[in-house]
Amino acid sequence: MKKIIYLFLTVSLIFSSCSKEKDESTPTVINGCTDNTAFNYDASASANTDDGSCLYLITGCWEWETGVIDGIDFSSTNITEVVLYFWDDGKYGIEYYTSDGLVVYDEGTYSLSSDQTTMNTTSMTYVSDGVGGWDTDFIETTTLLAISKFNSNEFDGGWDDNDGIGNFTSKKSTNYFLNGWK
Repeated sequence: MKKIIYLFLTVSLIFSSCSKEKDESTPTVINGCTDNTAFNYDASASANTDDGSCLYLITGCWEWETGVIDGIDFSSTNITEVVLYFWDDGKYGIEYYTSDGLVVYDEGTYSLSSDQTTMNTTSMTYVSDGVGGWDTDFIETTTLLAISKFNSNEFDGGWDDNDGIGNFTSKKSTNYFLNGWK
């Protein structure tokens, strides 16, 4: 009986002193687009580290949250809203509102660089004549917009051209739609 107890204690001691080796391997890093709202997101690619390669569709409406034009913060003016419209055919528009309604709008064309860091625009500006008509203010040749942030919900950028210097932050609009353009 003593031998059985010694055998049992010996076997217990052997098994309790053995431990499984810890798996200390480093997970494999797979670079790619990890934002499922990007149009180039590929769930089957198994990317686990965002490498900044995500691309987004600009089509839709964007509302300025902040904006500065030639050193003047638009929130300190009578402008109450600025709305950007981008159609998938390369056309765009901008509407400027005051408490009196739409007072200025731009319309033209845009092209977004393949890496989505710059945008070229060509547009014409129209200013309300105050009696229901529109006067052509000027033709803006080309503006190069430097994009500082762009994803499915945010679009921020700045410009420096012959008409002035400015920057803005904007969010995807839930209040305006492409079919509601002026």
